Amino acid sequence: MPSRWSQPRSGTSMIIEIPFTKASGAGNDFVIVDNREKFLPADLSTFARRICSRHFGVGADGLLILDNSSSAHFKMNYYNSDGSYGGMCGNGGRCLARYAFTNGITPRKMSFESLDFIYRAEVIDDLVSLSMRDPSGLRPLPTHPWGATISKAFYIDTGSPHVVAFVAGVKDIAVASLGSRIRHDSLFAPSGTNVNFVEVMSNNSLRLRTYER
Repeated sequence: MPSRWSQPRSGTSMIIEIPFTKASGAGNDFVIVDNREKFLPADLSTFARRICSRHFGVGADGLLILDNSSSAHFKMNYYNSDGSYGGMCGNGGRCLARYAFTNGITPRKMSFESLDFIYRAEVIDDLVSLSMRDPSGLRPLPTHPWGATISKAFYIDTGSPHVVAFVAGVKDIAVASLGSRIRHDSLFAPSGTNVNFVEVMSNNSLRLRTYER
């Protein structure tokens, strides 16, 4: 059974209840709302900030909205906890696919639309397999504005923007403060970017910590 969130109806004194489900994928947590009947408020950015607040709302890294699609089983709209439109999120896509299958919205193998691209997912027992689009826009970035702890950095778009920053000791990185500084850098205005701090452990092993915008 989904939980419910109380929200004032815009322009009135009425309170509406919005059913939602909480989900977590690889450490990212999300609020999921099935909006196929279009009952959510028009200002989704403000709604996302309110419901994702960990002090005054439900608390989450982002809001996943399941909408109707004419070209796939459903459309995914993702908002970050700061209210910005997030585009695609891999962990969020897997959570929404699990939700859609569990609630009888889709078959086990499904497709969904996000940012004018069709993604394909499959629920396999307790796992969700998701085919991502090819990343694009890879380019090196200057590291000097962010301090000597970053040896090199790159920008890449996986459906949502990411900075991949290579560091020597990822466990010692102040992810919240340095990640926020990079996320709000004018290079990535106005929408910001996710930041992945990466330490190379061996030829086939990486250690990763992520700042979610």
